[in-house]
Amino acid sequence: MKLTYRKEQSGEVSVIQSDDQGESEFSYLNLILSLLGGDELEPPALEGDFSQEEASSIQRMHETINEELSPEEEGSQVDAS
Repeated sequence: MKLTYRKEQSGEVSVIQSDDQGESEFSYLNLILSLLGGDELEPPALEGDFSQEEASSIQRMHETINEELSPEEEGSQVDAS
């Protein structure tokens, strides 16, 4: 799934999601269902005047989501017993 962040002149940010079915307004429910179905977030697309800090924050968020949802490698899990 690809998310496009659009920053308007007013500073308002909107998010559009794109997948095999086309583009639609962002929905947390669709995002969660897509991620639970095995999809990953593609690198974000930024449209508008985002600061470097804002762009980095959005990129880190995407990376963190993908890392948290990726399968654990064998042997990397900590034994809690």
